[in-house]
Amino acid sequence: MPILYSKKVLAHTVLLLSWLVMAPALACAEFFGDLYGGATLPEHAATSHTQTQPTAANLTRQLDFGAGPTFGLRAGYWFARFPWLGVAGDLSYFSHSAEGASISAVPISLLLMLRWPLLASEEHPTGKLQPYIGFGPSFVAGNSSIDVAPLTKTQDGSFTTLGADARAGLLWKFHRHIGVFGEYRFTYFSAGTFDEQCLPPPQPCRAVPRDAITVNTTDTSLTTQQILIGLRFSLP
Repeated sequence: MPILYSKKVLAHTVLLLSWLVMAPALACAEFFGDLYGGATLPEHAATSHTQTQPTAANLTRQLDFGAGPTFGLRAGYWFARFPWLGVAGDLSYFSHSAEGASISAVPISLLLMLRWPLLASEEHPTGKLQPYIGFGPSFVAGNSSIDVAPLTKTQDGSFTTLGADARAGLLWKFHRHIGVFGEYRFTYFSAGTFDEQCLPPPQPCRAVPRDAITVNTTDTSLTTQQILIGLRFSLP
């Protein structure tokens, strides 16, 4: 997906959430902050490599990623008028590795949150037990290293892209302001890198004949499934 289009979608999402932040209901909203960690589950992914200079060539590989670490933090609030509805911002990190490949990513997600308050009481007016879901767009920045032999050496590069983020979890509040939760998370994004190499001696590519430049692009479509546990702090 073009970076310009991704930024436009992200900007419109930020404006929408900013409008929600300014809503009158915010004055009595329930604020919360989460810290969490866990693991990404093993999965398969497809990567495609295209060489356009000096000769056209294509390569497709299947990657078998193993489990990897993930952690993050999240902040948001539940609306006072609609206590089952909320919004949140989420910042996280995870990494994946396979034979001849590694990808690390930092997603910044804007989430619409829905919950079902259960076991409500005077101490826990919004429920001691709270199943919840969250979903929204995610702006992802990261690095990838993919072995694309025999076309060229390992393709290394950074990427920025727009993806999707979805959550489902269960919160147990053992204190009015503190709770623990378990969460399942699904993410999707496409990590694309571009590399333009000029033959030695090193010099600007504009000074090299076009047929002496090697142009490579690598695109990896990645879905992740993550199992998370965390701690939630809420006010009031």
